[in-house]
Amino acid sequence: GRGPVSPPSLPPRGLILLTSDGGLTNTLLRAGERKRKEYIVTTHVPATDADIARLAAGVVITTLAQSDGRAKPLTARTRPCVVERDASPAQPARLRFVLEEGRNRQIRRMCAACGLDVIKLHRVGFAGITLANCGRPGAWAFLTDAELDVIMPGGAAAASGQQQQQQEQQARPRRPRQRPRAKG
Repeated sequence: GRGPVSPPSLPPRGLILLTSDGGLTNTLLRAGERKRKEYIVTTHVPATDADIARLAAGVVITTLAQSDGRAKPLTARTRPCVVERDASPAQPARLRFVLEEGRNRQIRRMCAACGLDVIKLHRVGFAGITLANCGRPGAWAFLTDAELDVIMPGGAAAASGQQQQQQEQQARPRRPRQRPRAKG
C-alpha cells in the first residue's frame, strides 16, 4: 500500500511524499543520505537572535532511536542546520529551518530546549521536492521528471520503467486459485 515517506511531527501540514516503493522510502530516510528537509515554524513568542544562533549550532535533545526493532532513548546534540527568521509584521514569531537530520519531533524538541513552544509546523521541502506544483492546501501532484531525477536512482527513466512493469503485471490474466482437495 501507499504510505507517507516521512511521518510529520505535528498533524500533517505541508509536503508529504506518498509511495508504494519501500526501497525508495528506505533510501530517502536513511541517515547517511542527509536529505534536506525545510520547514516554516511558528513559535509562541519570537525567537531572539541568541535562540536562533543556538538552534543553528545544534542543541542537545532526547529522542527515541530505532535499533533492532526497539526504541531506545538517544540524547545527543543535533547537527548544525540553517535557522533563519522568516517573520513578517503579521507573523513575527516565524522561523525557517533546513535540516539534514530527521530525528523524531526534532524541531519541536530543539525549540523546547530554547524555551520556545512550536504552535505551527509546515514542511515546505523534502529531498529537493517542494510544494511548487500544489496550488492550495490539500492539493496533490505527481512528481515531475526533474523531481524524480533528484530522489530516485536512475530518476524518471527508472520510475517510468517501474510504472510500465506494474501495468504489465496488472494486465496479465491471473490463474484462478485452486482449492485444496480433502484427502479421504
